[in-house]
Amino acid sequence: MRAPTPSTSTRLCGESGIPRGAPGARLVPSGGQGSALATTLAITVANVLASASDPFEGREIAGGKYRIEKYRESDELGRTYLARHLKLDRLVIARVLHGSHLSDELLVNRFNRAGLAASRVRHPNVVDVVDLGEESDGTLYLISEYIDGQSLAELVALEGPMPARRVVDVIKQIAAALQSAHRLGVIHRDLQPDIVHLLTRESDDGELADVVKVLDFGVAKMDVPLGLDRSTGHRTIEMVSGRPEYMSPEQCNGQTLDARSDLYACGCLAYFLATGQPPFSGGALLEILMKQVKEQPAPPSKHVPRIPASLEAIILKLLAKKPEGRFQSARELRDALGRLQLMWGPAESEAAGIDVDISLGGETVEIRNPTAGAEANDEFATPPVVRVPRRQRQRQTVIMERPQTQDGKGAAIRMMAYAVLLAIALGVFAGLYFGEVYVP
Repeated sequence: MRAPTPSTSTRLCGESGIPRGAPGARLVPSGGQGSALATTLAITVANVLASASDPFEGREIAGGKYRIEKYRESDELGRTYLARHLKLDRLVIARVLHGSHLSDELLVNRFNRAGLAASRVRHPNVVDVVDLGEESDGTLYLISEYIDGQSLAELVALEGPMPARRVVDVIKQIAAALQSAHRLGVIHRDLQPDIVHLLTRESDDGELADVVKVLDFGVAKMDVPLGLDRSTGHRTIEMVSGRPEYMSPEQCNGQTLDARSDLYACGCLAYFLATGQPPFSGGALLEILMKQVKEQPAPPSKHVPRIPASLEAIILKLLAKKPEGRFQSARELRDALGRLQLMWGPAESEAAGIDVDISLGGETVEIRNPTAGAEANDEFATPPVVRVPRRQRQRQTVIMERPQTQDGKGAAIRMMAYAVLLAIALGVFAGLYFGEVYVP
C-alpha cells in the first residue's frame, strides 16, 4: 500500500533472500543503489502521469459499493487509491491489481493470497482488510481500513529519536499485532518504519494516546495452507518487498522463517526509534545484508547515551543473530516490556531532581519509589515515578508536614492536650502503687 523507497529498498527473489541483480538472482536487476536518484525520479514521474490519466478515478466497484476517488501510489503488484464506501460515507483504501498482471495466474494467486492473509489478522493494531473481490472485466481489488497519522519513518524524520517510554509503548503495540498474527500462523516478514503508522486517539480517561497500526500483512507468509493452487515455480518468481536494514539474518540467508524473524525486525524498529537510525545502514545492499548476518550491532546508548540500560538489553536481545537467543514469542516480548513499564511507572508529575508531591486533605505527602535507583545505569534524567493507589499509600515512605499557624494558638492547644494526657498517666501510676486511682 505504499510506493517503494528506492534508496533503501530492494525486491527479493522468492525466499532466497538474494537482492535483484545480485549473483544468483533469478530476476532482472533493479538498478542498485547507484541509480537511486534516477529510480526515484522515474517513480515520481510515473505516479504523476498515472494520476493525471487514471482509468479508475471516479469508477464504482463491487456493484456500486465503493467509489474510487483519488490515486495515491503504486507498487509492484498494483495501484492504491483513496475510495469511499458510498452507503456508510466512509473513506477506505482500495488496492487494484495492475491490468498487465491479470493474465498471470501466479500473480493473481499472490494478490488473492495477500488479501486472505491480511483479512485473517483482526486486531486493533493491524489495518483491517474489509473486502476482496473481482469485477466483471477481471479487475481484482482489495479494500482496507483508511487510517490517518504518520509513519514511524516520517515521525522520526520530523522529531528525532523517541523518548524511551514512547519507544516501549510503540514496540509493545507492534508486539501485540504480531502476537495476533503469529497465533494464526502468519509471519509479516516486512516490518519497517514506512509500514507502521502512529495515530493519535483519545483514551478512556480523556488523555491523548498513541495507537499503532501495522500495514501490509498482505505480503506475509502463510504457514498454514489457504487452499489455493500453487503452481510449479511459484516460489521462484514470487517477489517480496523488503528493506535489508530490517531483515533478520535467516531472512538474509534465504533460510526458513518463523515468528522470531519478525521479532528481530521488531528489534531493528526499536533501535531505529530510540536512536534515529537502524542498527546497520550505509554502503551497498549486499554489505548491509552481510552485516545483518555477521556483525554485532553497536549498543543503542552509543548513539543516545540517555537510553536506559534495561531497554537497551531488550533491544539487543531482539537483535540476537540466532533465533534461539531472542525472545521466543511476541507474548514474551510484550511481557518484558510490560515489566519495564511497571518498573518505570507512569510519566506524569515528573520533575528533575525532586520526588513526587501530591495533595491529601491539605497535607503535603512526599512519596518516594522504594525501587528507585535499583539499577544505577537505568535512570532517566528524572527519577522513576509511581502512581500510588489510595489503599496502598500507607506502605510507601511518607513524609508529612502540616503548615504552622501564624498566631500561635495551634501550639497552645497542643500543649494543653499534652498536659491533660500527662496528668492521666500520673493518676494511673499512683493507683497502681497506692490502691487508688484519681483522674483529674
